[in-house]
Amino acid sequence: MYIITNKAKRLVETCTIIEEVDSGFYVKDKNYIIGFDIDIYEVPTIPEDVQPYIHCYTPDKGFYPYVEPETPPKPKTPIELLQEENAMLQMSVIELSTYTALQDERLKGQEQAILELSMLVAGGGA
Repeated sequence: MYIITNKAKRLVETCTIIEEVDSGFYVKDKNYIIGFDIDIYEVPTIPEDVQPYIHCYTPDKGFYPYVEPETPPKPKTPIELLQEENAMLQMSVIELSTYTALQDERLKGQEQAILELSMLVAGGGA
C-alpha cells in the first residue's frame, strides 16, 4: 500500500500501484497521473479513519490530523493605531470627567460642612 503526500506532508492519495512516468507518477489503480512535487511512502496498512487532505503522514510521526497553520496577525496601519489611541484618550477623558464631577460633589459637601461649623463657632447657630 502506498500513500502520496504533498511537500507539506498532507496526505493527497492512497493507492496500491504507482509507477513513475515522464510527466510524474501514474497512480494505476485510480487511473491518473500526479506531478513530481510529492512524496511517496510505502506503508503496511492505512487506518480506516485516515482521509486525504484531512490527515498528514511522516515516517517518524505516522498518521496525524492536519492542523490549519495560524496566519500571523496583519500589522496595523498608522491610521488604525491612531484610531485606537484616540479611543483610549476619549475613554480617559470620560473617566476624568466622572472623577471631576465626583470631586465637585465632595467639595460642595465639605464647603457646606465648613459653613455650618463657621456659623456654630461664630455663635449664629443657637
